[in-house]
Amino acid sequence: MRVQFLTATLFLFTACSNLPDTPPNSEADMPPSPATIVLTDLSLEELAATGDAGAQYTLGENYLWGKGVAMDQPTAANWLLLAAQQSYAPAQFLIGRMYLDGTYYDQDYDAATQWFQKAAKQGMTQAQYFLGARYKRGEGPAQDYQLAAYWYQLAAGQGWPDAQNDLGALYEQGFGVEQDYTQALKWYRLAAESENMHALANLGTLYMAGSGVEQNYAQALKWLKAAAKKGSPAALYNLGVIYERGLGLERDYSQALSWYQKSADQGDALGKQGLAVMYFNGYGVEKNYAKAYEYYLQAAAAGQVLSQLTVAEYYLSGDYGVTENLEQAISWLQKAAQAGNAKAQSRLAQCYRDGTGVSQDLSVAASWFQKAVAGGDIDAPSHLGLLYEKGAGVQQSDAKAKALYEQGAALNSRHAQLYLGNFYATGRAVKQDFSKARYYLDLAATDGLAAAQFNLGLSYQKFPQGFKNLHQAESWYLKAANQDYVKAQGALMVFYSNDLSDQLRLKKARQWGEKAAQNGELTVCSRLGLMYEQGMGGSQSFEDAQYWYHKGAEAGDGTSQYNLGLLYESGRGVEKNPALAKEWYFRAAEHGIAQSQEWVGVYYAKSGNEAEAEKWFLASAEQGYPQGQYNLGWLYLTQQKNKQALHWLQQAASKGQPNAIQVLKKMGVPFKG
Repeated sequence: MRVQFLTATLFLFTACSNLPDTPPNSEADMPPSPATIVLTDLSLEELAATGDAGAQYTLGENYLWGKGVAMDQPTAANWLLLAAQQSYAPAQFLIGRMYLDGTYYDQDYDAATQWFQKAAKQGMTQAQYFLGARYKRGEGPAQDYQLAAYWYQLAAGQGWPDAQNDLGALYEQGFGVEQDYTQALKWYRLAAESENMHALANLGTLYMAGSGVEQNYAQALKWLKAAAKKGSPAALYNLGVIYERGLGLERDYSQALSWYQKSADQGDALGKQGLAVMYFNGYGVEKNYAKAYEYYLQAAAAGQVLSQLTVAEYYLSGDYGVTENLEQAISWLQKAAQAGNAKAQSRLAQCYRDGTGVSQDLSVAASWFQKAVAGGDIDAPSHLGLLYEKGAGVQQSDAKAKALYEQGAALNSRHAQLYLGNFYATGRAVKQDFSKARYYLDLAATDGLAAAQFNLGLSYQKFPQGFKNLHQAESWYLKAANQDYVKAQGALMVFYSNDLSDQLRLKKARQWGEKAAQNGELTVCSRLGLMYEQGMGGSQSFEDAQYWYHKGAEAGDGTSQYNLGLLYESGRGVEKNPALAKEWYFRAAEHGIAQSQEWVGVYYAKSGNEAEAEKWFLASAEQGYPQGQYNLGWLYLTQQKNKQALHWLQQAASKGQPNAIQVLKKMGVPFKG
């Protein structure tokens, strides 16, 4: 067969696929054979054998794709290499594609880059674009956005739509060039005139976000729908967002669901994430947590970091029908954190801090918190600040803690505002300033943080005159208590029980005390038991008193242990039981209750164990308990330790202890009382 071929080195370039970095499916994805300029009667093989580069290229292309001949990649590579060695740009480019895609040659980005560069330097538009893409992605050469922009600019200037679009993206993001939305818009528009799918979608996104242009949802809809017709997953997803949120039109969940589904059907991770949100919330579809989890998992597997974070939260909590799996949770958090998601970095840090799913490691926690702070996570500064405040995993530094709290407070982190307020309230790392303390606590409390509401209430109750306001204290305590913040519930019990003449307030005290105790704040049990024992705020009930004393005593509350001992010793509301009384007195003494320590001292004194008696009397006396001081003084008198005896008897007498006063009078020793 005789054919007519180009024998000159001139060539014509035409547009290629909009997805040029995927492996070519056919010769249609590659540059066409050059247009005919000179006719010859030689066969293609004969012409190629004469050294004609165009014929060599065409023959190699035919063997590569099996066009009119049996497909033969080694023969194709041989003819293409001969043409490329003659600096024939289309052959150089095609060999670059073969190295890029791993066609015949092993995939080799460096070799691909070298061949693209040879063709690009001759002005071949496709090669310039592909070379720019290598620099943008760091495939072969080191990532270099400036060089990417340079080669894109050359290709874009020759009208290559993909280069125009990608150059616009660099201008939009400020990579390799100064960020310039005007330039981005210009290049997107030029590419869109060629109906470049990506440019159409990018134009729509600019109008949707109002980036560099006046926000215009009608324009966004126009460009996104044009891109969607060409199958752009990004456009399909953004159309879903527009309809889900009702941007510039009436909210329509069914339309949103449809667009997300089309995007997901294209394999788009964001589309799958959009579907997950719809199924989770029941937007336009029946709520289905299993479906939501399925789509979140698919999006996470495709690299969508927000879905990875969400899947991790599923596994951490074990909610919504997903079995708790801390190993899986950590795995997904690590993926998202390593991808640079600041929230995932902060959550991973919390796991290392708390030993959740991993061995506790405070230094690793601090490292991840630092990354999260640098990434702009709102809550990370307060978490890292606490580590510096406590010296946990980092060298203790109040100054660094303060700086982090200030950084977090400026980001409207409620916890950072709380901690900074606490610093100003106590004068830690800053000059004590009640006004600033109140300011930061109020910010966090108004935003609903229960701990801040409690501390704000405390400030209105405990700050110096001029800052006190008991009505405000009660109001903020109530706000925190109604969020089941147990410290506030306990504080309300104390707040309402201060006036023993007001039965209505005492009733409220009892109610809040019971709520606090039921929520685990067992330090209130002794006061609650006392209220039932003495009938404060309601009917007297020794049985209830014993119940609450026992609950507090078992939790290690010394006051409850002492009061329980009193009940068993006196038999009030319970059967008298000296053995149980002794047991609880001893336990209370170990917990530092001065009255119990004095009782234990008496017990040992009666048993003839003066050393133990002295030990417990001294422990009680040093806490200022008059009876313990008197008994210690009396013990020293019997031991002829007159100097120590007089000291403790005088201490007891100064507090009005009658026995100590009587002994000192008989001795003729003066005392202050």
